[in-house]
Amino acid sequence: MSISLYLLMPLSKQAFANPANTRRAIDLLVQRGLVSLDQTTDVWSYPYDSEEDEHGEEQLPHATLGALRDALDGIRADEINFDAGFSQYSPEHKDGEGQGRLPGINALTQQLQDHMAAFCEQNDIDYTLDVYGHVSIGFMSADGEDGLGEIRGIGVFCDGNVAPFMEDAGYLEAAKTLEIYAVFEKLAAIYGEAPTLQFRG
Repeated sequence: MSISLYLLMPLSKQAFANPANTRRAIDLLVQRGLVSLDQTTDVWSYPYDSEEDEHGEEQLPHATLGALRDALDGIRADEINFDAGFSQYSPEHKDGEGQGRLPGINALTQQLQDHMAAFCEQNDIDYTLDVYGHVSIGFMSADGEDGLGEIRGIGVFCDGNVAPFMEDAGYLEAAKTLEIYAVFEKLAAIYGEAPTLQFRG
């Protein structure tokens, strides 16, 4: 059975409270050529209901990163998440179709998958890896299936079957050599928090 999780750089609710931080994060990704403002995205809001003590769920109408960027001042930025990269397995990109339309950030998620595979081989870890390509930013879950509380930050969605073995072998430290980690570090600095990595699901 596949276990899906995030390779996550956790950030606090307070870090996302100021919409200017998320605007600067999008600008950074654009400036580095990793995304474009006309790139499609999914934006979800998870407003907290204190009476019910639970989060709702609503897809917001902002269909591109540019539209989201322009609307941030009118959104509870600490209650949303959005995709900054396509899934490599979404219909429009399946089996290599339309690869020229993939955002630059997907080159980094492919590098991540290759690095994970090489790490597993070097450490005699039997693996089947899928890094799905989604780079999500924001609030992801009020209570992860791992029982460790809410999941919020910057994360790459991936198949986590071998994650415990990789973590035991030191992968979270090894991943700090990757370009995607350097990008995550810069994003964490924008949000005013120290960078760290976790596997969360």
